[in-house]
Amino acid sequence: MRSYPSCIAGLRCRGPDGTNRGRYCVHNLKFGTQLDLLPEPNNPHDDRAVAVKHEGHHLGYIPARHSWIGDALIDENEILNCNVDKIETVGWLFPRASFVGLRVVVFNDREAAKAKAPSSRGPEDMARQKLEQKARDVCLDGLRVLDYIAPPNHSLSSDMNIEASYIEARLAMSGFQHDPTLVDALIGVAQGLTVRKPSFVRAVNAIAGHDAHYKLVCEVARQLTEISGPNQFQSEALARLLEAGGRFPGKKREQARAR
Repeated sequence: MRSYPSCIAGLRCRGPDGTNRGRYCVHNLKFGTQLDLLPEPNNPHDDRAVAVKHEGHHLGYIPARHSWIGDALIDENEILNCNVDKIETVGWLFPRASFVGLRVVVFNDREAAKAKAPSSRGPEDMARQKLEQKARDVCLDGLRVLDYIAPPNHSLSSDMNIEASYIEARLAMSGFQHDPTLVDALIGVAQGLTVRKPSFVRAVNAIAGHDAHYKLVCEVARQLTEISGPNQFQSEALARLLEAGGRFPGKKREQARAR
């Protein structure tokens, strides 16, 4: 038996039956809730798409970068078990799920598939959760800035590759070992973000005081705006980010030397 992390993509959109996916997840899912993975070979956008459902409600899809799940279900006829591993919420008055992490288990035989999901976290799960939370803390402000500046068609795989590069660089900068599953988990966090201007401004101020992190975010932000060419909104946001570095004495000295 092998297990891997994944997440639900598409929580921001309503389901085919009109379900508000984010709010449904908050009220109906919890750690350990079992979900159904159903291939959609007739999906007009991706014939390898795998839908995530709960009691018939369409909650979204397995991210395209986790295409091995579709391959396992469609080509290899594997037995998979999918359970909720984490739920992150936003909103106070009308809370909704911004991120639903999954644990996908691949069973070696059909009898093993009858086993129930564990009801509590073991020591390894707790250690992993702490590691993911620490990684989330060091990357979150940068991800907020990048989400705000990213092009409107934010779901493009090129955007995700750029953000993945930021996450890998930021984790390495913070002393984390290379961990693809951790990067995947943080990309899921990025996909669940909804950043408004006040949050963007706070995040910019937070990273501007840390020279190496600030330079990294600026470089990645420039790459994001080059995907489709910056519009006025993106140009103003990027300018706000680039101006923030000048408010810190160390950066002012660097700018003076550059002149």
